[in-house]
Amino acid sequence: MRRTLARLFSAFVLLAALQSPTFAGPKATKDKEPSLGPAVKKPVDVLIVDGEPGEKELESETYFLRTLLGVTVRLGGKVSFQVVNTNLPAAFTCKLIILANVENVGTKGAALLEKHVKNGGGLLIFCGDHVDIGKYNSLLHKQEKGLLPGRLTKTVGTADDKAAVRRLEPDSCNLGGGDPPDRLADRLLNGVAVTRYIKVAPSKRAAVELKYDNGAPVILSQTFGKGRSVLVTTSCDREWSNLPTQPIYLLLVLKMLEDFGIRVHWPMAQGGKL
Repeated sequence: MRRTLARLFSAFVLLAALQSPTFAGPKATKDKEPSLGPAVKKPVDVLIVDGEPGEKELESETYFLRTLLGVTVRLGGKVSFQVVNTNLPAAFTCKLIILANVENVGTKGAALLEKHVKNGGGLLIFCGDHVDIGKYNSLLHKQEKGLLPGRLTKTVGTADDKAAVRRLEPDSCNLGGGDPPDRLADRLLNGVAVTRYIKVAPSKRAAVELKYDNGAPVILSQTFGKGRSVLVTTSCDREWSNLPTQPIYLLLVLKMLEDFGIRVHWPMAQGGKL
């Protein structure tokens, strides 16, 4: 297990310059309703919306996430994905859509996401400094009637405040059917340091899959229609935590993909345990 994890993490680091497929869309503005991006015609397993593309590859919000998926493909994992920039596409076909620090999906985008999840699709949301808390609550939480498994309240922490660093609580991990993490996963979870996250009040029908050491939710999920939505309260890049550079990032992402019905066929990503 340790050797397998070491090889996978080494491949992840070595392939960090991976060039993934991108599809540029129009930029959203704070002053008006964001427009929808061009339709994505090719069906994929995972569609990623990058809320902060960056001028350079490494500056992209989704750099580590799509590098991980690219490594998965290169090592024989069967998962297709595409990245679009800034705005939700006007049309798409996928099993899972990931919003990574997306500012605001807009009224039309929220309707598209609701239809996608109601019909059995998955939604995974990563927070970040671009997220408009008010818009997410009004369009996606909708007083516990929407997709968001909790009401966003405020951003907590700063990158400069070392005393405010949060750790993950291994005993709270419910990913993989509620089995407690083994000793290796326990140590890997303890290696994560989070400097900022968005505080969330979980909805009544939401499940908290992982907590910080202060009891605040890290990952929440809920069913919606025939599908499922998941919220990660910190970012998927290095701006708010060191998570993307930790081996546990591989395990967490692969386990979440599996929970959305996307099997990558790696031995460590199968079975009930994290």
